[in-house]
Amino acid sequence: MSNPYADPQPTAPSKPLPPPQPPGLVGHVRIVAVLMLVQGVLELLMAIYYAVFGIFFGSTLGEAMMENSGMRQAQGPPPELMSAIMTATPIVMGFFGFIVGVLHVYAGYRNFLFQNRRLGIIALVGGMASIMTLYCCPTSFLLFIYGAIVYMNDSVVTAFAMTSEGYPPDAILVTFTGYRNNEQEKD
Repeated sequence: MSNPYADPQPTAPSKPLPPPQPPGLVGHVRIVAVLMLVQGVLELLMAIYYAVFGIFFGSTLGEAMMENSGMRQAQGPPPELMSAIMTATPIVMGFFGFIVGVLHVYAGYRNFLFQNRRLGIIALVGGMASIMTLYCCPTSFLLFIYGAIVYMNDSVVTAFAMTSEGYPPDAILVTFTGYRNNEQEKD
């Protein structure tokens, strides 16, 4: 049995590092991934809020319209229909926010590991559906622009391709940043 308190022994990488590459925007991939995670969590929280708001607001409005005839318009919809509309609208808005939020969280996690570049692009484009929530649309739009610039960069495309070749994310970052120690350069 080995000593669990001993210093870890250095292990040789399974594959030698590829030759250094021009950095491009590879350093920004993890920033975009973290921003997608944050955006997704905010969208999920907003989706939950909209669902709860829709349930309570619609029923409260319906009861208030039933009790107070002054709230009704002369030729307006009946209170039951108005209550249904005011319940369904925030729930539908929350549904769109939930779908986009889950997509952003999952894509952010995968892209942090330099996996599934296409999923990241799909999540960024799908983030435009957050216009339905009216809350996360400005940040989603800015994230879309920033992410599109990063993910369309040639160096980033090469970095994601290296993951499919079996290189770990840290080796990819070292390849594109140029911060190699002497041991790695000798291999």
